[in-house]
Amino acid sequence: MAGFVTPTKCKEIRRGIDHASRAEARLRFLNLRRLPDLAELEEAGFLLGLNTEEVNLLIRYGLLRVVGDPKPNGKKRLSTAEVLEVGSDREWLDRAVTTIIAHWLSKNEQTRRKVQSSGARQLKAGVV
Repeated sequence: MAGFVTPTKCKEIRRGIDHASRAEARLRFLNLRRLPDLAELEEAGFLLGLNTEEVNLLIRYGLLRVVGDPKPNGKKRLSTAEVLEVGSDREWLDRAVTTIIAHWLSKNEQTRRKVQSSGARQLKAGVV
């Protein structure tokens, strides 16, 4: 099966997309004569200076609203006008960045606790 790509390999390929190609796509999007009325997550990220995952977090925490009612695994689109509006509001930007930082601090703490508890269990079991 030479043509088969495992899920792990897909992740490696996605991570391997070089920064230059993303920067080039960002430049092409921002240089459009007229921005589209609806922006996908990546395009909203270009406008706000964030990556797709961070835009998704802002949607999850209610700081950005999607247009329509997409399914949880469906493609999410945002109003470009709304993204530009909140992007020029310094207080909103402060809340957004604080929310992203708090999310990752919480995530890292959960991981740290999980690793510590598994290490303690292994110690009790005499594995280590």
